[in-house]
Amino acid sequence: MPRMNHSKGVGVTKIHDITIPIGPSTPLWPDDPDISLEPASRIANGDVSNVTLLTMGTHSGTHIDPPAHFFDGTATVDRIELSLLCGPAFVAEINAVERIGREHLDAAKIPPGVRRLLLKTSNSSKELMSRPDFDANFVSLSPSGARWIVDHGVQVVGIDYLSVEAHSDLNHDTHRVLLGNRLSVLEGLDLRSIDTGHYLLFALPLKIARGDGAPVRAVLVENI
Repeated sequence: MPRMNHSKGVGVTKIHDITIPIGPSTPLWPDDPDISLEPASRIANGDVSNVTLLTMGTHSGTHIDPPAHFFDGTATVDRIELSLLCGPAFVAEINAVERIGREHLDAAKIPPGVRRLLLKTSNSSKELMSRPDFDANFVSLSPSGARWIVDHGVQVVGIDYLSVEAHSDLNHDTHRVLLGNRLSVLEGLDLRSIDTGHYLLFALPLKIARGDGAPVRAVLVENI
């Protein structure tokens, strides 16, 4: 096996896991299915191996919304191009707002040409994704912010709570703007330890046949 070259000038990478653990204490969107983990077999009970029965909705924890989440006949989870979910990404930190609009994105110094944009908000400093109870007062993206994202050629957008859209938006305009333009949305990201800047994103969803959503294991890779 060849030895790695650790000479000066060779880049070193750090991997940030931005995925929320799935379990009974994972926060849930109201009316979503509960998460349960029940023992199906246990060595301690005389079984050959440990096996657990996992029950949950397709939009539990850190997950992806494909276009099919809101539009029948569009791309489902198993048909999303993985190249869209893996590649250069930019993390923008936007604080002191309740709904991220066009003006906030204009002020966030997001570089031109970003295809994968992750939004870090006060949801992260409040550690909302680590609290089991749903908080309806999370920071979200407004329809005008969603239109900004579409207009600037972003193809994947992510945010640090259970939805990119405000709980009070009963028309689901933000989702409809994004998913109607064939974007993919990552929700429930753990961005607490992530600084603004450039990373490599790898966000691989479970390949659920005709899935309207799926849990994702998402990581950011940083050159240090």
